[in-house]
Amino acid sequence: MKEQTLVVGAGGCLGRAVRAELAGSGWPVSVSSREAGAPVFVNLEAPADSWRLPEGGGAAFLLAALTDTAACEADPARARMLNLEAPRELARMLAARGFFVVFPSTSQVFDGSASLPGPDAPTNPVTVYGGLKAEAEATILGDSPRSAAVLRISKVLDGGNGLIRRWVGGLLAGRPVEAFSDMVMAPVSEVDAARTMLELARARTPGRFHLSAARDMSYFEAARLGAAVLGADPGLVWPVSGAGRGLFLPAHAALGASDPAPEPEEAVRRAFELAAGALRGGRT
Repeated sequence: MKEQTLVVGAGGCLGRAVRAELAGSGWPVSVSSREAGAPVFVNLEAPADSWRLPEGGGAAFLLAALTDTAACEADPARARMLNLEAPRELARMLAARGFFVVFPSTSQVFDGSASLPGPDAPTNPVTVYGGLKAEAEATILGDSPRSAAVLRISKVLDGGNGLIRRWVGGLLAGRPVEAFSDMVMAPVSEVDAARTMLELARARTPGRFHLSAARDMSYFEAARLGAAVLGADPGLVWPVSGAGRGLFLPAHAALGASDPAPEPEEAVRRAFELAAGALRGGRT
């Protein structure tokens, strides 16, 4: 009998991508639900003793989280439950059932002052979200050093990204859009993120790993590139500053990794093309 694969948080960007990559694998896949009557029940805001988890562990992808930085700052207690306490307990329970746990993390475990920090660089978060992820990494790997992998991802872009969709809608309508010239990202596609997580799971490779674009790109540069992809006037993209808005504005976003990293333009082009296709096709 083949081992079971579990996806927790299958409805999000990463969850959908992981499920798509798993679809052709032939391995049994369970998807958790937040509905109390579901066969596999995981609600990170419900008591852990109410969860129903599968046995016969293969790989488990813990993708459910509160990833909105502003929401974490506004409600740190809820953020702590969703990004640290519940994932830590879930990882422990799944490792005890024989699962190899894959836990996505973020470049926000660093303050962004250093260029291309490696997986072993000391963490120094300045946001609530980054701090909770750094603590979750340490506890998950500390509890299950041989059966867990942490993948820090700089920035995931897909066609469903809210900002990309707003930019696409405005540019296709000929309206000006604003983009931060002093905020940087190092975007990768959700497909690259999903495939990297699956590789870690299949090899059952424990430890910390990085996935990042090769270099930083400002949000203004990304929006201008998107305008070119759409055939829109790049002059419709107006640069604005994020200073004074309570935003995290790191000097650097790209992470250091041992594998060759994709160029940031690849993820940006793909996200704009997908978002434009969905908009033109009337899909939401």
